[in-house]
Amino acid sequence: PGGKTAAVDHTLAPVPPAPAGFSTAILEPRATTGQDAPPVRTASYADGTTYALYYGFRPAGYEVVVARDSDWGASATPFQALIDSDMSAGKRVVSGLSMPSSLGNQRVGWQDAIAVDPQDPLSVYIAYVEGASSATLTLHLRHSGDGGATWDPDIKTATPVTNPGVAGSTAGEIGILYQKLVAGKWETHLERSKTAGMSWTDI
Repeated sequence: PGGKTAAVDHTLAPVPPAPAGFSTAILEPRATTGQDAPPVRTASYADGTTYALYYGFRPAGYEVVVARDSDWGASATPFQALIDSDMSAGKRVVSGLSMPSSLGNQRVGWQDAIAVDPQDPLSVYIAYVEGASSATLTLHLRHSGDGGATWDPDIKTATPVTNPGVAGSTAGEIGILYQKLVAGKWETHLERSKTAGMSWTDI
């Protein structure tokens, strides 16, 4: 309703095939320009801390938004544990973004990923792409150590890229996966950091 399309369908128990037994949590509390971007990504920790990442469509450009729930999305008010300065649920990590329609011969747009540190439910990583043109389509990897309330500056960027993925390991490593356009051809890169993003090895 009202173009607030960013949502999570979830269940906490084994159920018959969807949609039986599923609940829908609307993530988007703000006005949109018709809808939110299609991708909604989630990541959970073993204690039930669950994050959701999405792009909000605004008149001044796209926003990257992170929402959080403390009980697998089953809280009385699901995914409203993070409140931003406008007193709405969901932390706006960055605003005013642009997005080209293609990169090389591939259609692109609004691609993101999220991962929780396996050792700390308040340590969370997000990856997103943005750019005013195909040549400037940039991957951003960012980290929050306080459950999404505040975000560090970029710990990794790459240009021009698409299709990001991110993961963390119990050994304290970070992995970032993406596809990069080089001289008209696609390269798939997996980079790993053992230093919290200060240095990277392209595997």
